[in-house]
Amino acid sequence: MDRMDLGRALLALVLLAPALAADASALPPALQKIKDYNQGYARDFQAKISFLIAFFAGALTLLSPCVLPLLPAYFSYTFRPGGKTEVTKMTLAFSLGVAVVFMAFGAVAGFVGEQSLLKLQRPELVLVAGLVLMAMGIMTALGKGFSSFIRPRTAPAPGGDGVAGVFVSGTLFALGWTACVGPILSGILSVAALLGNVLYASLLMGAYSLGIFAPLFILSVFYDSTGLAKSPLIRGKEVRVRLFGKDLLLHTTNLVSGAFLALIGLSFVVFRGTSVVNTWDFLHLKQYFYSVQGRALSSSSGPYPKVLGGALLLLVIVLAAHVLRFRGNRGAEQEREKKKKKKKKKKKSKTLGRGTT
Repeated sequence: MDRMDLGRALLALVLLAPALAADASALPPALQKIKDYNQGYARDFQAKISFLIAFFAGALTLLSPCVLPLLPAYFSYTFRPGGKTEVTKMTLAFSLGVAVVFMAFGAVAGFVGEQSLLKLQRPELVLVAGLVLMAMGIMTALGKGFSSFIRPRTAPAPGGDGVAGVFVSGTLFALGWTACVGPILSGILSVAALLGNVLYASLLMGAYSLGIFAPLFILSVFYDSTGLAKSPLIRGKEVRVRLFGKDLLLHTTNLVSGAFLALIGLSFVVFRGTSVVNTWDFLHLKQYFYSVQGRALSSSSGPYPKVLGGALLLLVIVLAAHVLRFRGNRGAEQEREKKKKKKKKKKKSKTLGRGTT
């Protein structure tokens, strides 16, 4: 039995957790053995797992077909012109939205077993999330964005949703995104389901989900630092469109951004999630996604998984600090420019006052 089959078998066994929660004396010997085996596996996993390994395992999603639905989500806010660090900020907002839902998965697993993914990703809920994402996509294309629900916007300014809108789209995306269940993800859920360690499992889920976005965060910093947002392709232009007998002034970047967001929502509505994508393996990397995650838990790997996870996390922290420092410097520079303009204006008004006297 290979690692992938073993992971599936363990996942299937842990699904029996609610049934096994009954009094041990009432269980048949065969089910008692399954319960003991699952609890032993969960204890062994809990002894091996760490936040760094969970973060590293999340980053390995880059090798799986599950990463494909992330790309339209990423491009939905990449094609928005803004100042430097804008895409980096949006990536953080989107990834935090996903992390909040994934941490909820870990918490719910402590009450309903590892079926928490099935409980929270019900077809009806995924359908609603898809419809909301489609609506947000249409609003973005029209230049309204999420903020238009709070305050009306008169002009179709390029950029669409702000941080709040991107965060909300991240939470909605997490409800319908079907993650590839490898040994790490199933193990984290089993810690909550079988050992009742809800808080630890939730934090591990948070580390895992943030690891998923580590490569995209690094890409975002590169995107912002190279000034790609200033390219004509990203800046786009205004176009006049006649729709339902009305002339609308739209922006091409909003149209592209809204199309990507609506595409994600449409896939949720049609396929009730992104599980259909998980069967694709054009580059034949899926086996490495499972095998490397399995090796990360193996004692023969030594400290290397933790070292790699720590190095990746350190890189993300350094880049985040760089982004924050840049934003701070830019804010201070803008404040100085504002004061200069105010001073010049005051000086000019004084000069004009003397001239009139």
